[in-house]
Amino acid sequence: MDWTSNPDLVRRLSAVMPNINALAPGAKKTVHRSVASYLQGRAARAAVHENDGTWVPGVCSIQLLTACNLRCKGCHVSGGSVPKHFDRERYHGVMRELEEAGCRFVLLLGGEPMLLSEEVFAFAETFPSMTFLVFTNGILWKDEHLDRLERAGNLVPMISVEGDRELTNARRGERVFERLSDFQEKLAARQILHGISVMVHS
Repeated sequence: MDWTSNPDLVRRLSAVMPNINALAPGAKKTVHRSVASYLQGRAARAAVHENDGTWVPGVCSIQLLTACNLRCKGCHVSGGSVPKHFDRERYHGVMRELEEAGCRFVLLLGGEPMLLSEEVFAFAETFPSMTFLVFTNGILWKDEHLDRLERAGNLVPMISVEGDRELTNARRGERVFERLSDFQEKLAARQILHGISVMVHS
């Protein structure tokens, strides 16, 4: 699906991502793939609504766990343990329902989702028509994870920070900001699309 031929859609996307055409090829490929998938999903959602009157959301969020490797000041998720058993069949069943109904964007939340890294990648690799945004503190990513990110093309790390270096390290721990910066540089070097997640408050 060549959505770039739709000037209205390009204009709308340019309002939130002004430099789409300036993106590195790897990141641009993810954007094109994600937008095409979203548009296909929108058609499926319209068909569901026409059939039975149900409005299917375009984006869904799933909290995978409450465990985290950090203990950040003020975080609403401050405990929990890594599940000894993750019911992949159940979660993938839900994902299939979302895919069929046209919801093609899923936010993977925690805790820290990368404590269940195999499950995070299983989502992306099993459902290539969907785009997964994984909200992460960025500490647990390894080089082999980046290799799989490149191959998948539909998994987008959203790196959570508090703001600048001083505030992030004060709330998240010593040298966390520096480690996140290193992670972001690795993503950029590989042309992997990624984002920053910041809670804006007073």
